[in-house]
Amino acid sequence: MTMEAAHRAYVEKASPRFQDAYAAFAKVVKRTFPKAEASMSHGLPMWAARRPKGAPSPGIEGTVDPAFTYVGLADRKAGVTVYVWYPGDYYLLDEHKAELAKSGLKTMRGCIQFTRKADLPVDALARVLEDAKARDRKR
Repeated sequence: MTMEAAHRAYVEKASPRFQDAYAAFAKVVKRTFPKAEASMSHGLPMWAARRPKGAPSPGIEGTVDPAFTYVGLADRKAGVTVYVWYPGDYYLLDEHKAELAKSGLKTMRGCIQFTRKADLPVDALARVLEDAKARDRKR
């Protein structure tokens, strides 16, 4: 099964609310990281976007390859969870916490929770992804 097929299988089993969020978020990911590759991690649909060569790691060892920025979604009972694993700055989401909160998003370490009944605020999420990409370009 291809990774795109694995994404489709996950989305087809998910709630209608998640399906809408996935469709909108996938467009943002592809627009921000056109060469991002679909993957599955921990059973969740993810995308892996290669960081530029020489982009430094923050010096924190973890379980993700620091050569990639990873983003993904999960369908949870309470709502949609968005994962942003950016090895260039462990505190990336913290820096966007106030802005994301205004859009109804709760920021945690490495993930963002959305529990409202409204559409996923993809514009706010897009700014986080664009910031990660811009930080890598500066280095």
